[in-house]
Amino acid sequence: MQPKIKVRGKAMNRTALGIFNAYIQLHPSSTLSQLKAAFPDSLYDEVEGGFFNTIRPVGVFQTKTIVDGLPAKNLQQCHFIKDDEILKTSDGKQICVTSSWGKNALERLIKHVAQFGIIVEEIKEGESFKRGEYEITRLEENKKHTMYFIIGGLVIVLVLLFILFGRKKEENSATSTSTNEIVTPLPLNKSTIFNIILEKYHG
Repeated sequence: MQPKIKVRGKAMNRTALGIFNAYIQLHPSSTLSQLKAAFPDSLYDEVEGGFFNTIRPVGVFQTKTIVDGLPAKNLQQCHFIKDDEILKTSDGKQICVTSSWGKNALERLIKHVAQFGIIVEEIKEGESFKRGEYEITRLEENKKHTMYFIIGGLVIVLVLLFILFGRKKEENSATSTSTNEIVTPLPLNKSTIFNIILEKYHG
């Protein structure tokens, strides 16, 4: 699959959240059932979160209704539950992505989403980037912008060539007219021939 969107993150759980956000951006018409089909719970089937994973719903995400119904606040906080972290499906469901991502689960998720055109780029050591953030870049838009830039450049070149050749054509036309005026022969009649003979004789 040709890459369509890129996610960059530093913390593993934020990178995972960015991946889900990227998928929603690529597929804004996705319903809850379609999202479940695209991200089966088997992607998060190991107990990487320790005790919490044994007493809370296991899976890559849950609806906000399920998360709000968990018996303890700390169980709810195993998900991204802030307003700007909750994702929405096209059928109006609010989605809370799990926030307990270990290395193995994240690597499995990254491999899985490659089929959707989502790639993940790790933040380089020393690069200025806040740990609690992630970046999403639409690669398709960048390609479109590049294509428009190239087309615009070609149009400008063609216009300049048209103007340049137009001017040369006018100059050549003017030169041709001037040359024709110089070499235009005089009408050969008796008077003309007599004047030429006189000029040669006195010359």
